[in-house]
Parts: sequence; C-alpha cells; structure tokens
Amino acid sequence: MTEDKFLKFINDYSSKGNGAIKAKSRRNTRNSLLVWWGLGLLLSIAVPALFLLWIPYSIFLFFYALQENMF
Repeated sequence: MTEDKFLKFINDYSSKGNGAIKAKSRRNTRNSLLVWWGLGLLLSIAVPALFLLWIPYSIFLFFYALQENMF
C-alpha cells in the first residue's frame, strides 16, 4: 500500500465502514455521559446533598476525557 493510499484509508476510516460505526458509538456515549452530568448538576443544585454523588461522577468524566484524548 502506498503512502497516499494509506493516508486516504486513515482519513476515510471514521467516515466509512466499521470506523463510522465506532465513531458514532463513541459520540453517543460521550453525549449521554454529558447529558447525565448536566442533569446531575441541576439536580444537585436543587438537592445539595447529591453533590456527594455528582463530584465523583465529574472526576470519572475527567479521567474518561483524558483516556479519549478529548482535551
């Protein structure tokens, strides 16, 4: 495989075939985690004792973001 074909394969991976399925799954997971984080924040504002659950979840999301190279 020439370098040009390999670069084209890498660039097309997230938009075609299994790469597109994996990228969509990753986006869905990321979006649902952020929605739960936002709902937890709103609920924690209403019931301050729930910050005890929201803070560890926020730490989990931080490490998840580091793992996924989102920063």
